[in-house]
Parts: sequence; C-alpha cells; structure tokens
Amino acid sequence: MPDFKRAILIGNSKFNALPPLRCPAADVQAMDGVLRDEAICWFSPVHTLVDAPHNEIFTRINEVLRDADKEDLVLIYYSGHGLLDARGRLFLAAQNTEPTLLHATAVSIAAIRDCLS
Repeated sequence: MPDFKRAILIGNSKFNALPPLRCPAADVQAMDGVLRDEAICWFSPVHTLVDAPHNEIFTRINEVLRDADKEDLVLIYYSGHGLLDARGRLFLAAQNTEPTLLHATAVSIAAIRDCLS
C-alpha cells in the first residue's frame, strides 16, 4: 500500500500554434473530483494545471516526483494534444508548444521517464 497517493492533472485546450480542444479542462475537473473523494480513492496532494506552458508543467512534474518517496503512488494525467517528433517520440503539447520546436516547447515523455528513474 502506498504511503501517499499524489496526482498531477494536466489539461490543455488552448494553444498558440495548435487547434483548440473542447474537453481537457472538464476532463481535469472531473478527475480532480474523483481523486480528492475519500470514499473513492483519495489522492493528496492533487495538483491541477490547465492551459499551462511547458516549463510550468515539467517543473510541477519534477517537484512532485522529487517530493515523492519510493513507496508513493504518483499519477500523471494529461488531456490534450500528443505530438510525435521525426523519430516517433511522444511529446505532450502545452499552451506554448510550437510543433516545429517540440524539444524546446513541449513536455517529452522520455524526460518524464528520466525523472521517474
């Protein structure tokens, strides 16, 4: 059983250089309600980011993973555009993502994996 259950909920629907999406903010709000409900699963803390830039998202992920112990459960939830680079690597689009500059303006799944290890 984990000591703590921590969550980061990311929903991006507004973008500078990508088509807008309708549901990410509502997705995050619904997940937040479920995760905070003690009768269902009770995560604490729950960090919610809506229409955030890539640096804010990646900083929060780093902070939560830094503060987590080995036995903690950490949930990272994302609702928004996913983009692939030329080598097929996945990136999470942020409010400021420029599709031609993914490494500089989006959140790399590989970088999240590196933080986990």
